[in-house]
Amino acid sequence: MPRMLAKLSAVALLAGALAACEAIGEAATSTSTAMDSWFRSAKGTLTTSDQTGDDAQGYFARQMDELAAADAEAIDREGAKALDQGMAGKAVEWRNPATGVQAVFIPGDPVLEKRQVTATLKKGVARPVDLEVIGSTYESRYNSNLRSAPGMENRIVGRLAPGERFTAVGRSHGRGWILVAKGRDMVGYVYEPLVAPASSAGAAPAPELREVTAPPPDGEVKPAGDITFLAATPCRNLAYDVTTGKGQRARAELRACKAGDGAWEIN
Repeated sequence: MPRMLAKLSAVALLAGALAACEAIGEAATSTSTAMDSWFRSAKGTLTTSDQTGDDAQGYFARQMDELAAADAEAIDREGAKALDQGMAGKAVEWRNPATGVQAVFIPGDPVLEKRQVTATLKKGVARPVDLEVIGSTYESRYNSNLRSAPGMENRIVGRLAPGERFTAVGRSHGRGWILVAKGRDMVGYVYEPLVAPASSAGAAPAPELREVTAPPPDGEVKPAGDITFLAATPCRNLAYDVTTGKGQRARAELRACKAGDGAWEIN
């Protein structure tokens, strides 16, 4: 499936609380696109002890520029993990004792929402209909056939070996079939009792946070194999509170929905 979006940096996440700020500084130039997304999506307030108004925003932005890359990556990872695994209303805390940077994430209740999903479909595989997004790593329990559409009557288009891992894009609602992805491509449907969520050993990398993109305008030509379809996908709110090593603090809230490849897309 195509990676529709670039991974958000934690600098972008923290900058979400600074929606009124027009410039983040030279050090943040490379992440300006992601920051713009957070300006649009996050609802936050800035808390400082001795700064107010525009001065406070500029001061905080400079602190964000100084955030270490390791801290930025860790906050990205922990925010996505809170969405993926956190209990609703329960705080998930992270801190780097070496730098003093810390974050608290509080995920909301997960709900299913109908959303447009874009993916790359292998030739001969049927377009998903009434799909419930899973977006997790699964593995085959047996020698398992991949079929062109949900149902034993459909032709075989591939196979999974015992223990073979893949991305479970979603479940064909009420029919017990899983849409399988290998790399960027959706390659067929497998009967659900033949597969299971992958064990933790050798599991896939942690999920990501990324920007959401609108479906292409009507009439726009897309590469062969790319499709957009309606699916039911898990969505959650995420409140976060981040404090820099210098004690500057950002509080904000976002809403994210899970994509078929496991990443969390920010609305």
